[in-house]
Amino acid sequence: LKFLRVLSLQKEKGDFSTEGITGTLPALNKLEDIRELYLGGNSITGTLPSNFLFGIVMRSSTITIDLVDNQITGEVPETLDVFYDLRLYLAGNQISSVPDKICGMVQWMDGLVAHSCDGFLCPPGTFNEFGRRISDESECFPCSVEEDSRYYGSTSCGA
Repeated sequence: LKFLRVLSLQKEKGDFSTEGITGTLPALNKLEDIRELYLGGNSITGTLPSNFLFGIVMRSSTITIDLVDNQITGEVPETLDVFYDLRLYLAGNQISSVPDKICGMVQWMDGLVAHSCDGFLCPPGTFNEFGRRISDESECFPCSVEEDSRYYGSTSCGA
């Protein structure tokens, strides 16, 4: 697996026949050449490891990681700032904190983080269908008090 560049194990939307991949997310730090990792829609739990993908040699390359719609909790590790052009999709999880250092990663998410951290994830109390701002024209909408969203990257209120 050392030379693997693309790995896609995401569960198809609408497939309710299985939970998909379960358990905690491993560090995957033996994947030196990985450029695209798709694990969305599974039942992955726990936090993002602080050494997540640290085996990647070319950290200045564009790296796409899709972990959308799992059950990942906690803070986005500040240690991910070693990646120059990361596209880390985390909407639909239970992310409780995004460090300021991560919000300062101006090349991340096709440069949308340069304008505001909502280019990475909508902050708590806001939402949109993607869980983040995807263009200069899109935005994260405020939730009403009755239907607040508690986590970063909410795709609906009350989630």
